[in-house]
Amino acid sequence: MKSSLHSDEDEELGAYQRKLREKANRSIQQLSSILDRGSESESECSNRQATPNEEHSSDGSSAHQLQESEAVSQLRLLLQKQPSETVNVSPPKRKSPKKTPAEVRSGIPAMQDVVPIVHKQSDYIRQLEGEVEFCKEELVGMKQRVQVVIVENERLHQELKSKVVEETLKDHTTNPMTPLSSLEWTMKPKPTPRTHIPAEEDKWRKELDQLKVLYQAQLQTLEAQVVSLKKDLATAQKEAEEVKGRLRHREAMAAAASAGQPQVGGLCLRCAQHEAVLAETHTNVHTQAIERITKERDELMTVLCTLRASQSEAQQREWSSYQQVKQAVEMAEEANLEKTRAAVQCEQLRSELSRQRERLEQELQAQQHRISQARDAARLQYTQHKQELAQTVSSLTESVAELEGQLERVDRERSSLTGQLEEAYRKLTNQEADNNMVCGELRYLLSQAQLKREEAERELRDSNGKNARLLELAQQEAERLGVELGACRQRLEEAQRAGSRAQAEAVGLEERLGRAEHQLHLTRSQWHGAAWLSPATERDPLAMPSRYHTGCLIIHQPLILPICPARRTEAAHRTAHTAQGARSAPLSSALLTGTKMRRLSDQSPTTPDRAAA
Repeated sequence: MKSSLHSDEDEELGAYQRKLREKANRSIQQLSSILDRGSESESECSNRQATPNEEHSSDGSSAHQLQESEAVSQLRLLLQKQPSETVNVSPPKRKSPKKTPAEVRSGIPAMQDVVPIVHKQSDYIRQLEGEVEFCKEELVGMKQRVQVVIVENERLHQELKSKVVEETLKDHTTNPMTPLSSLEWTMKPKPTPRTHIPAEEDKWRKELDQLKVLYQAQLQTLEAQVVSLKKDLATAQKEAEEVKGRLRHREAMAAAASAGQPQVGGLCLRCAQHEAVLAETHTNVHTQAIERITKERDELMTVLCTLRASQSEAQQREWSSYQQVKQAVEMAEEANLEKTRAAVQCEQLRSELSRQRERLEQELQAQQHRISQARDAARLQYTQHKQELAQTVSSLTESVAELEGQLERVDRERSSLTGQLEEAYRKLTNQEADNNMVCGELRYLLSQAQLKREEAERELRDSNGKNARLLELAQQEAERLGVELGACRQRLEEAQRAGSRAQAEAVGLEERLGRAEHQLHLTRSQWHGAAWLSPATERDPLAMPSRYHTGCLIIHQPLILPICPARRTEAAHRTAHTAQGARSAPLSSALLTGTKMRRLSDQSPTTPDRAAA
């Protein structure tokens, strides 16, 4: 807390010093501009006075007299306005307007009015320094008092907290059975309805509303008192500032009178003109006096500006200290208000706790009475239940004796059953061993069958490839025959020779076809034997792969037909008939082979089931 106060003081002092420097710089600039213009005007006046013409000298003297009279009147007005400004203007809100150089030059006071102020400059400075030190001391004292008030408020707050906690703990320690625990303990055996709580809650709410209304009325009255006191304080402070300003002015006048210096009240126009006429006889002395007076005037103006700046700064300090004191008083009032509020709240809590304690004690007594009644009823029930249990125990002893006899019988039966179970278990183990041996043999046979099946499948794939190649060759030959047939159509003259060649080729093809059918019959028989060996085909003949069925459609079509001799003779007759009609139809030889292959494919079996049948 102290560190924060010191930091605030340092910040205020730094800001105050910066403001003083800025004001001093502004006043120095204004004074330098005024002095420059004053020196220029004095040089012009001296040049005009140095001219030998009497007319110029008379003009300069009249101008100088007019300037002196104007300066005297302006200084008089300035001295008259100064006390009123110090009283009426509030220091923190006053802002010195920036005056133009012409206004500053016109507002320069005369030397006679400034001389006593210059002589008493040190006294004024000492007085201002004393006032500043007094304000600082008052400010430090006020901060210390505020700090003491804050510490006291914190201490009181902690004491109130500790008192409330101690009272609550005392209430709980005096009643070893707290209300909540007693209620829970009483509510465990038998829940009891609580119908009186809503009425009490309504009563509490009404009391709280009344207290709120009272507190609001008190708060409004206190706020009105605070507002009126603030207004009275503001008026009193204004009056005090006015009295201080008047007192300072009177002290300055009294000090000037005690020092024996004549009070310069200013001269009127006639007196000033008369003195100027008398001073014309001593022109050299007058010029020297003018120069000296101008210098003194400039010095006095600078001193006056510094004094005004210091006066405004002192007033600002006084205003800031007043504001701080005001804030401290407000904080103290707020602390007292919080203290009273806390006290009222504590009283409310005490009254509410007392009411709750009484209510809970009443409920506790009612619950204890109910518990005693429930205890008596439970004792009666327990005695009746005890008699019933004694009767049941006697009946149960008889049933236990009967059950013991039954248990002995059951033990004998169980021993016989265990012997039978052991024999069955022995047989089961032997059977499991036999099953394991059979399963091993079956697994070995299954592996051998799988190997054979794989070999048969490999051979079947080879035969399928060979048959596919043969079919491709037959197709190529059919295409070649078609080309030759086209050539035969173009050449009608060579039809007979082509027919004889076709007969020879047909005979050769028939022989080749017989050989191919014989070969296919052999491959079919081999595949059929391999399929019957596999266990999968034994179960389901349709379980053969799809590639075997497709091969049967193309390759295994003429497996049954070559066995029939009637079909073979019919084919021979057809070939002979085509050879005889080669002149009329040269395409008969090629169409014969196509129709033959087509009929064979229509009449041949397409599935392994038909082949097996």
